[in-house]
Amino acid sequence: MRMSSHATIVVLAALVLVASGSMGCGAKGGGSSDFGSDPLAGTAGAAGATGGSTGSSDIPSGVAGNTAHLNIDPEASAGDPDADHVGVYMLPAGFTPGIKGGYTLGDPLGATLPPEDMDAGSVGGCGGTIRDIVRDFKRGDKPGGHPDFQTFEGAGETGIVAMQLGTDLKPVYVDGKHKFTTTKANFDQWYRNVDGVNKPYIVYLVVEPNGGVFTFESDAFFPLDGQGWGNEGFNPDHNFAFTTEVHTKFQYNGGETFSFSGDDDVWVFINGKLAIDLGGLHGVQMAQIMLDADAGKLGIAKGKVYSLDLFHAERHSSASNFRIDTNLEFVDCGIIVDVR
Repeated sequence: MRMSSHATIVVLAALVLVASGSMGCGAKGGGSSDFGSDPLAGTAGAAGATGGSTGSSDIPSGVAGNTAHLNIDPEASAGDPDADHVGVYMLPAGFTPGIKGGYTLGDPLGATLPPEDMDAGSVGGCGGTIRDIVRDFKRGDKPGGHPDFQTFEGAGETGIVAMQLGTDLKPVYVDGKHKFTTTKANFDQWYRNVDGVNKPYIVYLVVEPNGGVFTFESDAFFPLDGQGWGNEGFNPDHNFAFTTEVHTKFQYNGGETFSFSGDDDVWVFINGKLAIDLGGLHGVQMAQIMLDADAGKLGIAKGKVYSLDLFHAERHSSASNFRIDTNLEFVDCGIIVDVR
């Protein structure tokens, strides 16, 4: 995507800090050979529901306020050791740091997954980490490339996708003449595994406490550098032309917000309804949803659990910015929907 030198992008779901100080997200206790070394299985600072650390000797068990869920090391604090939430935020080992939070690439994603691996679950602590999918594409200005990538420039376009998420939990392309896409068939490849067209991988995003919200922010979001179809000779030499897909769940308690800032396309669905529409090629753009104000439109009621589905596309070289700020209380660490 094309943007100013000060462009800032953010993409990822963040977890709310509840009154007890715990993060509202959990994970299964065991790893899987399909995901290699799974950060949600305790190898990157994930902690159990009782506050015990399963993956980092720097985070002691039984921390007051269950701060292990926040990737916080109380021993590094210069503050009162008896106070809640003391300590310094620590990015889990092996993660690429962003401005806030960070990310790490997991294993390639096969055509199918065992049913027990589709949902990261909600038992135990995520350590502020959510599991997503990124898919690498060949740039469209080269032979065999995808025609929707590296072939457009512009200032954005709404209305590319329908207001209701598809029954397969994918965005539904609206037929018609759009400025920044080619055909429905080509668009349908963005968030589905297609041999010879894209190469899918698991990616892990971790958020950081940030003054009342949790934030993932990177102005150099390149999780696929050196992977997939490879870097394609851009300056700097990064692997552009990819999509990001996030599926999780949250409990609506009242007063929550969710904002995204970045480029290019981003669509956020809450309870299956389009809440943020930043489609098309564009520089950094920002949108925010205030759940209380839009509860009727979204069909949500306090105290119940709802889905959040986010779809992003990095479609033009020069920069990759991705930022999410939210106080949502997520109750799932990342769902992999039908990948076909």
